[in-house]
Amino acid sequence: MFIVSSFIASCVSAGVSDLSSRSGQIAIINKDDLYVVSATGPNITYYASRPDKDFTPLLTPDGKSVVYVEQFRRLVRKPLDGGPIKELLRVAGFPGPGAMTFLPNGELFFLDTRSNGKRYFVTLNADTGVISQQVEDIDQVFVTANALKLKTSAPGAPLTAARLVADTPGQFKVVFQAKQYYYLYSAEADGLVFNGALPRVLGQQDQILLANRVEDDVTSGLLTADGNYLILREKAGIPAGSAQSLVAIDLTSDAAPVVLLKDIPAPQPIHYAVAPAGDRVAFEEVVNGQPQIRIYDLSTSQSTTLGPGAIEPEWWK
Repeated sequence: MFIVSSFIASCVSAGVSDLSSRSGQIAIINKDDLYVVSATGPNITYYASRPDKDFTPLLTPDGKSVVYVEQFRRLVRKPLDGGPIKELLRVAGFPGPGAMTFLPNGELFFLDTRSNGKRYFVTLNADTGVISQQVEDIDQVFVTANALKLKTSAPGAPLTAARLVADTPGQFKVVFQAKQYYYLYSAEADGLVFNGALPRVLGQQDQILLANRVEDDVTSGLLTADGNYLILREKAGIPAGSAQSLVAIDLTSDAAPVVLLKDIPAPQPIHYAVAPAGDRVAFEEVVNGQPQIRIYDLSTSQSTTLGPGAIEPEWWK
C-alpha cells in the first residue's frame, strides 16, 4: 500500500525542493517522476513520468491544474479533474535550467536560462497559452532574494535549488543583463512591469565578474529587495575556479564593485543571506580561525561583525 504521508516525508528529508502546495494538493518531483497528491489523504491525483527536472512544477492559483515541462520539451497544463493536457509553449532546443512562477495577475512567468541557446522569458495566460510578453537575447538573469523559496539542509546552508514566489505585488523583481545594460522588471498587480534600464553600464570589470559567475542559475546572483544591488558569487583563484568570492555591485551607479568575501577555497560554500527588506547582506567569514557573522549595509558601506552562531531571524532590522 502506497502511504502518501511517508512518501512526502521521505521527499522532504531527502532535500526535494520542487514542492508546490495549493488548495489541499501538493505537486512534487520525487526522483524522476511528478506526483500530485492530496495533502491530507493517501490519494495520487496525477502522475507523470520523467518530467524536465530543470523546471519545478507549479499548481495553478486555483489548485485545479498542474503546470510543468514534460519530457518532450513542452510546457503544459494538466487539469486535475481528468481533462486533456493543454500545450502552453513548445520549448525549442534543450531547455533549462529555468524557473517559472505565477504573477499577481494570474499570468505565468516562464524563464529559460539554457546554456546551449539564447536565454529568454515569456509571460502567458496559463489557460490559453496566449503570450503577452516575450524577451529574448538575455545574457544574465538575477532575481530578488525575497522571491525565492529555498530548501536547505540546515540553517546557514548554501543556496541550493529554489522556487520563485511572486504572489505579492512588488515581491518579485528580476534584472536582465543584455549587452551593455541592466534592465529591471517587477511583478505588480497588473503583471510583469518593465521599469526601464538601470543607470549602471556594463564595463570591463562587470564583464569579468559576470563571466566568472559560479553557476548559471537563479541563486548565484541575487538582488536586494529594491533591485538596486546585485550580490554575486564568482569564481576566483589560481588556477581559475580554485576559490570563490562574494561581490556586491551597485546597479544605480558605476561605482566599483565591493568585495565582501574573497579567496574562499572551492568547493567550500559561501554562506550568506540577503535581507528581505532594505539593502543589507549577512555572510559568514572566518576571523583568526573562528567563524563570525558579518552584516554589511550596502547603502551606507557600514559593517557590523557579530560573534559566532546562527543569525537572528530578523537580523536586517
